[in-house]
Amino acid sequence: MVRGGFRRHLRSQHRTDRRPTSPIAVQGGPSRDVPKCFLSIRLEVSLDISEGRTSAMTEGQWYYAKDGERHGPVSEGELQKLYISELVDDSTKVWSQGYPTWIPLRNSNIAFIKAAPPPLTGAELNNTWVWLLVLVPIITSITQWVFQSNVGTSGEAAFGWILALALNTAFSTMDERAVKAGGYRPTSIWLGALLVPVYAFMRGARTGRAQLYGWMWILSLIISVIIAGAAEVSLGGR
Repeated sequence: MVRGGFRRHLRSQHRTDRRPTSPIAVQGGPSRDVPKCFLSIRLEVSLDISEGRTSAMTEGQWYYAKDGERHGPVSEGELQKLYISELVDDSTKVWSQGYPTWIPLRNSNIAFIKAAPPPLTGAELNNTWVWLLVLVPIITSITQWVFQSNVGTSGEAAFGWILALALNTAFSTMDERAVKAGGYRPTSIWLGALLVPVYAFMRGARTGRAQLYGWMWILSLIISVIIAGAAEVSLGGR
């Protein structure tokens, strides 16, 4: 009897010693031997890791609007490549988590936008080429007068159109290079070649010179008509 009781006591003690004390090994709940503060620390670490993964997935993700459609999400690096490739510009609407609505790219907190210096003012730009562009009507009229005086009126009209187109293309191309060097987004050179008044008004609006160049082109056109009339009177009196 004594031996049997002693053996049962040893078996009971052996099972007690093998009981797990680690909260990781417990299936039904925490062991009474583990302080509750350890469980709280473990829970906080798990939450921090989960929040870190969520923030890593959403941080720096941007959407942008183009051609009436929403594109994205893209990272800031991808957005910078689009900006360098001129597929988006400063006025492109963008959105990211934390913004209540879509905003222009220039107003965002994107690093490469904030790091870029602001564009030069209209007065600080190289405006030589745009002034030559708005004076093309006068230049063409004077050249046609000289052409008529030395060659005659044959082909004078065609010569004037070809000269004006060539000058418009050359001057608008050079002006767009100057505008881009000043920190502005260039437009199509064909706009300056074929629709000079539209280009001139847009150029003034982009660079903060209002409608200066557009009205100067209109004044130049009026002066060119006066010159053409004077040329006809002068040549007709011969």
